[in-house]
Amino acid sequence: MINYRVDGDVAILQLDDGKANVFSIAMSDALCEHLTRAEQEAKATVLIGREGQFSAGYDLAVMQSNDPKAMIEMVVRGFEVLYQVASHPQPLIAACSGNAMGLGAFMLLVYDTRLAGNAEFKICLPETRGGMSFPPILVAAARGRLNQHKFIEAALQSKVYDPKGAIDAGFIDTVVALDQLEDTAIATAAELAKLPAKFYRRNKLDLTADKLGAMRTNLEEIKANPAILAAAVG
Repeated sequence: MINYRVDGDVAILQLDDGKANVFSIAMSDALCEHLTRAEQEAKATVLIGREGQFSAGYDLAVMQSNDPKAMIEMVVRGFEVLYQVASHPQPLIAACSGNAMGLGAFMLLVYDTRLAGNAEFKICLPETRGGMSFPPILVAAARGRLNQHKFIEAALQSKVYDPKGAIDAGFIDTVVALDQLEDTAIATAAELAKLPAKFYRRNKLDLTADKLGAMRTNLEEIKANPAILAAAVG
């Protein structure tokens, strides 16, 4: 589900569930576990999907089931890992190797540096199109990274971007040749790993304090009363 390895000072986490790399509870648990491990074993971390698929977001089979308890449990776990990524103290590099939808696209919004392969794939926040609301934790993540002049079309209007268009929207920083994506991401992470870890952590948390505070507050509210998520669907 997640292949983990360390190359020098860089931990590489590759999402591969054999399908759409959805954030099931198992995927979220695995990502949390490997991020914690990477913090101990490396100085920077790369997250990459497989070619053609970064992550399609939540498991639609669960989202569309008649089991609201399972849906809420999965969504809450996904929000927990989103917050863990946003507050991770080390340099984090996302290597977008394919489609990034929903929570997969939100992951791009909370990574420090975002690279994408130059290929035909889609990046989108489909909530409005799919008949869902944005809880405050997702609003904070979106406002913290989407470019203001593209905020309405990207967040509200569910515009679908290719990798180059996703730069202007704020999902991606740089597009590179797809066959160079992983190597470029690892090299970028290795360079960032040279920065003083103490000050990277301190400055990252200080510079994103408002966003993290809003995300944490809403996450705590949701965990205390998960039923409030029911209002976000339908």
